Amino acid sequence: MDSLFDHFFGTKINILMVCTANICRSPIAHAVLREMVDAKGLANKITVESAGTHVPISGLLPDKRSLMVLKENSVTIKKLKTRPFLVKDIKKFDYILVMDNKNIETIQQRVGMNAPNVNLLLEGGVDVPDPYYAHPDEFRHVFSLIESACKNFLDRLIIEHNLDVS
Repeated sequence: MDSLFDHFFGTKINILMVCTANICRSPIAHAVLREMVDAKGLANKITVESAGTHVPISGLLPDKRSLMVLKENSVTIKKLKTRPFLVKDIKKFDYILVMDNKNIETIQQRVGMNAPNVNLLLEGGVDVPDPYYAHPDEFRHVFSLIESACKNFLDRLIIEHNLDVS
């Protein structure tokens, strides 16, 4: 099965989570999906990263409220650092899941085209709200939305790519 997977999909499926500054929503999505991938024994088949469309400084930790909600939900916090979305990410990543429609617009402007691998994380054209200026409880709501969307996405990915889960 591995050689058939590798033949059609390369060695790994690469997923990039994108929000605006890469400090709130996309690090949560990055950590949540990575944890789900690890739990299903798919870390050798799927990589998850995150980026932002407007990252002022690369290499920063996520917002402390994002880290708080991840910790509250026992999601591993490792190697989460800010980085900007790069034009070359369009070719590097098989799936680019963005948090809102503005992120899609920004990416499309930068790459000069509609990229079929760029989609909203939530279905139905719904944005994940940006909790940055909101009450800390909004981070819990955002976590819940992201967790559900990541589960649905991973379930679809497993079926579409016929992945063996442990």
